[in-house]
Amino acid sequence: MSKITYTLEVVTQKVGIEEKDILNYIENNIVTPYRNDDLLFDDEDIARLILICELREHCDPNEESLQVILHLIDQIHYLQNRK
Repeated sequence: MSKITYTLEVVTQKVGIEEKDILNYIENNIVTPYRNDDLLFDDEDIARLILICELREHCDPNEESLQVILHLIDQIHYLQNRK
Protein backbone atom coordinates (compact mmCIF):
# COMPACT_ATOMS: atom_id res chain seq x y z
CA MET A 1 0.00 0.00 0.00
CA SER A 2 1.48 3.33 -1.01
CA LYS A 3 1.49 6.37 1.21
CA ILE A 4 -0.76 9.29 0.31
CA THR A 5 1.27 12.41 -0.40
CA TYR A 6 0.36 16.01 -1.10
CA THR A 7 1.99 18.76 -3.11
CA LEU A 8 3.06 22.03 -1.53
CA GLU A 9 0.08 23.77 -3.11
CA VAL A 10 -2.38 21.29 -1.59
CA VAL A 11 -0.71 21.55 1.83
CA THR A 12 -1.01 25.33 1.83
CA GLN A 13 -4.74 24.97 1.20
CA LYS A 14 -5.26 22.17 3.75
CA VAL A 15 -3.32 23.88 6.54
CA GLY A 16 -4.05 27.51 5.69
CA ILE A 17 -0.41 28.55 5.74
CA GLU A 18 1.59 30.44 3.15
CA GLU A 19 4.06 28.63 0.92
CA LYS A 20 6.91 30.90 2.02
CA ASP A 21 6.33 29.91 5.66
CA ILE A 22 6.45 26.20 4.84
CA LEU A 23 9.62 26.67 2.83
CA ASN A 24 11.12 28.59 5.77
CA TYR A 25 10.25 25.71 8.13
CA ILE A 26 11.91 23.27 5.73
CA GLU A 27 15.02 25.45 5.44
CA ASN A 28 15.25 25.66 9.25
CA ASN A 29 14.74 21.88 9.66
CA ILE A 30 11.49 22.36 11.54
CA VAL A 31 9.56 20.32 8.96
CA THR A 32 10.99 17.63 6.73
CA PRO A 33 8.75 16.66 3.82
CA TYR A 34 8.07 12.99 3.23
CA ARG A 35 9.94 13.40 -0.08
CA ASN A 36 12.16 16.44 0.09
CA ASP A 37 13.46 16.25 -3.49
CA ASP A 38 10.05 17.03 -5.00
CA LEU A 39 8.37 18.55 -1.91
CA LEU A 40 5.76 15.91 -1.25
CA PHE A 41 4.16 15.86 2.19
CA ASP A 42 2.33 13.10 4.03
CA ASP A 43 -0.32 13.23 6.78
CA GLU A 44 2.35 13.38 9.50
CA ASP A 45 3.87 16.46 7.86
CA ILE A 46 0.46 18.10 7.69
CA ALA A 47 -0.19 17.30 11.36
CA ARG A 48 3.17 18.87 12.27
CA LEU A 49 2.34 22.02 10.30
CA ILE A 50 -1.05 22.26 12.01
CA LEU A 51 0.69 21.91 15.39
CA ILE A 52 3.11 24.68 14.42
CA CYS A 53 0.19 26.94 13.49
CA GLU A 54 -1.51 26.22 16.83
CA LEU A 55 1.70 26.90 18.77
CA ARG A 56 2.19 30.16 16.86
CA GLU A 57 -1.39 31.20 17.54
CA HIS A 58 -1.42 30.40 21.26
CA CYS A 59 2.20 30.82 22.41
CA ASP A 60 3.87 32.93 19.69
CA PRO A 61 7.29 31.25 20.10
CA ASN A 62 10.33 32.50 18.20
CA GLU A 63 12.10 30.12 15.79
CA GLU A 64 14.51 28.74 18.40
CA SER A 65 11.76 28.12 20.94
CA LEU A 66 9.62 26.46 18.29
CA GLN A 67 12.46 24.10 17.43
CA VAL A 68 12.94 23.19 21.11
CA ILE A 69 9.22 22.61 21.65
CA LEU A 70 8.93 20.39 18.58
CA HIS A 71 12.09 18.48 19.50
CA LEU A 72 10.64 17.74 22.95
CA ILE A 73 7.35 16.62 21.41
CA ASP A 74 9.29 14.35 19.02
CA GLN A 75 11.16 12.82 21.97
CA ILE A 76 7.88 12.16 23.82
CA HIS A 77 6.43 10.43 20.75
CA TYR A 78 9.59 8.37 20.32
CA LEU A 79 9.51 7.24 23.95
CA GLN A 80 5.82 6.38 23.76
CA ASN A 81 6.32 4.30 20.63
CA ARG A 82 9.26 2.39 22.12
CA LYS A 83 7.04 0.66 24.65
